[in-house]
Amino acid sequence: MFARPTTMNFSAALRDIRSDKPKIRVAAADILGDAKDEEERTAAFSALAEATGDPRPEVRTTACLALASLGRHDAWEILALCLSDDIPETRQAAAIALGTLGAKDSFPALAEALRDGPDDLRFQAASSMVEVDAASSYAPLLDALARTSDAEVLGAIALALGAIGNADCADKIAEFLDHSASQTRLDAAYALSQFGDARASDTLAAALAGKEGGWDAVCALEELGASSVEKLRVFLGTKSGEVQVRLRAAGAILTLSPQSSKLAQSTLLSGLHERKFEMRALALQLLSAQAGEWAITALTEFGKSRRSKALRDEVDEALTAISNR
Repeated sequence: MFARPTTMNFSAALRDIRSDKPKIRVAAADILGDAKDEEERTAAFSALAEATGDPRPEVRTTACLALASLGRHDAWEILALCLSDDIPETRQAAAIALGTLGAKDSFPALAEALRDGPDDLRFQAASSMVEVDAASSYAPLLDALARTSDAEVLGAIALALGAIGNADCADKIAEFLDHSASQTRLDAAYALSQFGDARASDTLAAALAGKEGGWDAVCALEELGASSVEKLRVFLGTKSGEVQVRLRAAGAILTLSPQSSKLAQSTLLSGLHERKFEMRALALQLLSAQAGEWAITALTEFGKSRRSKALRDEVDEALTAISNR
């Protein structure tokens, strides 16, 4: 996505959506999606509807997403036409936009995209259908699960079914815990965790130390409840995985079993001394949510250090939260 020109306001965007420079048209379309009042939204709608037919795919893609930002449900017909765009990014943007709008009239178009569209569209159609009409999505998603071989689409369908929350499909989803693609296995496990299905736990535990998917695996294990504490504790004991995943795992342990793990406590306290600001901020956030008196001394000392710069207010809030528990 191109950066917005800092000097472009709404009036300029309305003009520049027809610029001869594609980068300017992209930026203009993006700004038009932020239209404020009814008059602006009406003008933006017309301009963006026209832009979905732009010869450049990056303009069409941005126009689809901007139309969704306007929040007008009557945009669904325009966006549904874009599901058949020649460019994957544009048709995916159209599916995302339809999910954002949530117009139930668009459900048949998304269902058709899931059934007959290219794989790069089907994976997005699956999640957008649930946003539009979760109840009506169950049957076509289950049917698509049985007819799909693409790993990414399978994962998206599993996640969509998990989001609906009907556990009748759990056995079907569990079949993909042995899929050859690691991401599909993780998606299936995450979906099962939404049902509280313990069959997901081994797959989720195996994903904790990976470069991708570890954070989602922690969240899913936390969803499974106290039975996940030992797996999370074992993971922390290996000292493997990304820092943010280890911190999140420590927070999950303390959520599920507040007094059960010195290792979880020490992991969060050590996070206060991480080199990256974002990791220190995450550790502080988790401590604020879960820490007890055991963290007071360390937090107080951290608040006096240079590493707490820009986080002093958060330190005070964490100490207050602990004292109020």
